[in-house]
Amino acid sequence: MTVQFDIRTAPFSRWNVENALDEPAHGYFARLVAAEGHSSVTRYADGIDVNTRHTNPETLLDVLLKLPLAEGRKARLLNATPQRRGDGVWLAGQRLNHSDLSFSSRRWCPGCLHESGHHRTWWDITAIQTCPFHGVDLVEHDKNAEAVRWWWPEMSVSPGGDVLHSPIGRTGDDRSFSGYIVGRLGFGPYVPAPLLDRCDLSAAISVCQMLGTLLSLPWTDNLPGNPEMFGEAGFRAIGGSAVALVEALRAWIRINVPKEIVRRGYTIVFGQANKRRQALSDPELSNLLKKAFRKALALEARGVCDPLTNDDFLDDEIGLTALAQRIGISRKGISAVADAIGLLPEREWYRAPVKFDPSEADTIEFHCRRMATRVEAAASLGLVSQDIQHLVDAGYLREFRNVSIEGPSGARFLQSDIQVVLDRLIELLTVDSNCTSLGLFAFAKGMKIERGDGAADILRGRLKIVAGDRSRAGFRAIRIVTAEADPSLPPSSRTPSKTIKRLPNQMSLAEAEIELNITRQTLWALVQEKHLSLQEQNGARWLDRAEVVVFGRDHRNAREFLTYIEGSLDDLKQTMTDNNIRALLSPHPKSKGHSVNVIYRYSDLRKVLRFRRDPTRITTRSFQNFWDKARAMTSERPPFLYLPSTLSLDGQAISNAKRTLTFMVVFNEDTGILAFEGRRLANGLSFEIAISNPQSLEKLEEALVTIASLV
Repeated sequence: MTVQFDIRTAPFSRWNVENALDEPAHGYFARLVAAEGHSSVTRYADGIDVNTRHTNPETLLDVLLKLPLAEGRKARLLNATPQRRGDGVWLAGQRLNHSDLSFSSRRWCPGCLHESGHHRTWWDITAIQTCPFHGVDLVEHDKNAEAVRWWWPEMSVSPGGDVLHSPIGRTGDDRSFSGYIVGRLGFGPYVPAPLLDRCDLSAAISVCQMLGTLLSLPWTDNLPGNPEMFGEAGFRAIGGSAVALVEALRAWIRINVPKEIVRRGYTIVFGQANKRRQALSDPELSNLLKKAFRKALALEARGVCDPLTNDDFLDDEIGLTALAQRIGISRKGISAVADAIGLLPEREWYRAPVKFDPSEADTIEFHCRRMATRVEAAASLGLVSQDIQHLVDAGYLREFRNVSIEGPSGARFLQSDIQVVLDRLIELLTVDSNCTSLGLFAFAKGMKIERGDGAADILRGRLKIVAGDRSRAGFRAIRIVTAEADPSLPPSSRTPSKTIKRLPNQMSLAEAEIELNITRQTLWALVQEKHLSLQEQNGARWLDRAEVVVFGRDHRNAREFLTYIEGSLDDLKQTMTDNNIRALLSPHPKSKGHSVNVIYRYSDLRKVLRFRRDPTRITTRSFQNFWDKARAMTSERPPFLYLPSTLSLDGQAISNAKRTLTFMVVFNEDTGILAFEGRRLANGLSFEIAISNPQSLEKLEEALVTIASLV
């Protein structure tokens, strides 16, 4: 209830304790209780008929404003105390959501408390996880792991007697998510973020948390419900320009989203993040994110390697009707093609206006003008025109109507779909020179089936094929195996006909060792302790790819940090032990078997060693762009070397699946040279590549071909 104060009987005798610029009413009230010599805010408040069982800053503000304070001090209290108004909470002139604040227990920065023993109002904002001035995480418990509740009036000491403050030097780097929020509240230096400055603070926080959650995790249908820890990653993506935002989204798509999902449109790729975007209270910011989502997906779906250089996608868009008139085909034809190439994923052209930025419009026109007729598609695939319909019915080709620009009327087919079929044929080829085989036409006639059905069965993997006349096109260049090689032949004269193929979501044990940069014994230990799940079928063993990637993101081999700390493994283990951090895996005496790597949680290492960026990985954009292309190339060409998602700063050993070829890969950031040093059977096969050289990928391909021919 509201208490009417009388100066002669005022409950506080020492309201001359100065309130700070960023001190809220509930923090100042607690300090006044402490100044009176009382040890409980709740009991003291009961004595003046004020209910503080549940911290309500507005109630305490009402009490404090009736004290004989100077107008300047009252203005500071009003500015620094969160107050409900309409559908939000207002703090220092900025609107926040109710969920953005928490008063259940106190949080603090030991460095800030050491400088001044008062509560900062921005500590109550859940999105702020680190102090922008001292660069340390906000603390929620004392040394006895006990929360400090608001009934306790002392700021610098916990109820158990633990000192809550400590001297910490200022980092001088406030361009963080926390620094942005504090700067917008006026309690720190202003941090410019053009895309966020246009909206209220609650929308900015929601967007950063949503983007950070999306970009920090592998692709999933649902985002986790604890977005507070991901705000920093989201701010790094959207805190700059729209172009930087699109590039961050592209990098995430490239690494995390399966290719079959990319083709389904941005509402599927971005899933729950897109739904949260739609729920934003700021329509302008929501529209900007939608354009960024669509642009990033469109560029990746088309396989564009060059970075985006302008933000034209934010304006100068062309409508569906105007684009149809420009190309000379119907609106429905434009919609179908745009949908097929990932630029119209929601199929909503009949319900809402559809706009394309200039590059998207050019891409749609490019695909429309290159589309093949039924006869042309059949010729490219080595079939006859009546066979094409079977591939359409089986889902291997998409048929488009109302897209004829010139030439005969009728259905058209995307050149990209035709290329996918041709690539599939190459993927299905096996090597068996001693087998009996027939061409598709002869096979279909002998089996009394339609050629198109035979072609569809080949693509489904139901028929085994070998290479035929390579001078011919598509299905005419392959032959169907009708009888396996004679088993009486010596093994060296034929290739085994049975191969085990893993699905894209599966990872071999050798690949997992390289991805995690650990030994085989360590990998087995992780499996035995249920940190990773081993799957087995028909004698084959593998791990779940997504599970390994997530584990690698959240954990590290301790040896990777020795260069950073400039010490030994024992030094690092002692430092972690001093901070009450236990390793996930620790080495054991050799008498108990092969030892294992020391594994720590990445979050624990980051907390103890206090680094912001990963000091164990090469993260420059130019290198990662080359590395992603190199990974794709080495995984598709003999001798099928496996490269990790990111390269260790100290270099890393990589190998093929059978581990017969091993290379130590080291990148020199000063010279831009990526060195492959051959080990074991690969001794003497070393080579170097300058990644800035435009022909760097061609040189890598030449090296792979040379190695494959020698082993």
